Amino acid sequence: SQSEQLKDVTVPFVDSCMFRDIVFGFVSDGKSDGFYDFKLVNGATTLATITGVNYVNADCVDNGKKGAFFILARGKEADIIHAVFEGSEGKWETQSFELDVDGFNRADFTYLNSGSYIFGGYNNKYANEIVMRSIELKAGGAGKLGAPFTKNFNSRIADFDVVTAAD
Repeated sequence: SQSEQLKDVTVPFVDSCMFRDIVFGFVSDGKSDGFYDFKLVNGATTLATITGVNYVNADCVDNGKKGAFFILARGKEADIIHAVFEGSEGKWETQSFELDVDGFNRADFTYLNSGSYIFGGYNNKYANEIVMRSIELKAGGAGKLGAPFTKNFNSRIADFDVVTAAD
């Protein structure tokens, strides 16, 4: 039978990911300048918006609640992680974290049962490296980006996935 799950979503997403009934994705402003507006919606209700993002990739993460949503984006001098999550009292919040360098090709995010998340990305711009960092999302902008763990390789990295093996 046909699904009615997204019948109330009216946002014309170019690309998106879903967690349960919540859709996270970007819409085009028609300028083709590489900057996009991201929206988090549940049906016809917009829960959060992040504007003017120079998008690399996005990810939806199951945290056992309503999900958390991440964007890897280009910044002025270093790449940026944007996060959208449910903060205190059920209010959706956004936080941004600047990475040490620019040029990440892609990032994956995963949830740990401890309440934190893991960013894993690869970057062939300055070195052929994989970088892992913990992310704590806390209400009121009190989140933290952990110290980087970096693994260098002799050859360029073509693909990469973050998988939680144990917690």
